[in-house]
Amino acid sequence: KQWYQRRVAITAGKEDMLMVYMEHVKALELDFEDEKQKKYAKERRSHRVNRDNFIKLLTELHGKKKLDSTSLWADLYPTISKDSRYSVMLGQPGSTPLDLFKFYLEDLKSTMHDDKKMIKDVLRQAGFDVEPDTSYEKFHSIISNNEKTKLIDKGNIKLHFLNLLEKAEAKEKEAQRAEERKIKRKETAFKHMLKDATPPITAHDEWAETKIRFEKDPAYTAFPDDNSKAKLFKDFVASIEPESNSDDYDKHKKKRHKKEKKHKYRSKRSPSYNMTGSSEEDRKKKHKKADNESEEDSKK
Repeated sequence: KQWYQRRVAITAGKEDMLMVYMEHVKALELDFEDEKQKKYAKERRSHRVNRDNFIKLLTELHGKKKLDSTSLWADLYPTISKDSRYSVMLGQPGSTPLDLFKFYLEDLKSTMHDDKKMIKDVLRQAGFDVEPDTSYEKFHSIISNNEKTKLIDKGNIKLHFLNLLEKAEAKEKEAQRAEERKIKRKETAFKHMLKDATPPITAHDEWAETKIRFEKDPAYTAFPDDNSKAKLFKDFVASIEPESNSDDYDKHKKKRHKKEKKHKYRSKRSPSYNMTGSSEEDRKKKHKKADNESEEDSKK
């Protein structure tokens, strides 16, 4: 019985030792994970601080008018790369300096809609309209001198100016096309007036004498410039001039008709005829020879 009790005590002691060991290992694992999480959180805070400091660098450049919503990374890189707030970010996980630069520009452009409203109000108050020949310097001076818009991003101001300039140029081009269409309609009406004139206009008529006939016609009065009307009249007379030179014209017409008739005759000839090169005279000779031979046979 004493032996048994001693054996039980030894066994119980081993189990207690194992449990103590396992609890110790578990405590070490928890301490390791805790230290790991603390180190990870510390690194994350450090990375976040680095990113925040880099954004402060971009904000400083924006405040100095060196950076705006239209800036390019390649243009600012020589300046940014010299700052330690850029170098400490190299190699860390997460957003890169270039990513933060793009995000910063997107934030600047996100205010474009509100900036556009304020710029329009300032231009309306100043009674200023952007024309195709308006310079950016003049536009910027009006916007930057107003309290409402002087803090607007320089790039957004330029983007809005380019948008207004593009609209002004498109409006001017459309006005030019409309004017050209209007002039074309006037010219067409003027030509019809000359064509329908009674008595008809001849190649020998002079504008100075002829225009009196049309002074009350709407197609005539639509052209305030007499030079334009004289030019249209001259072009119209030139178009009927060949018919006025009757002798030369008739000769030219007859010669051309004869040439066309000859060409038409040749085009009707058969392909086999064209290949052999035979003529109408050759065919007549063959038919005559055949007739003579048939008459000789009948006599025999």
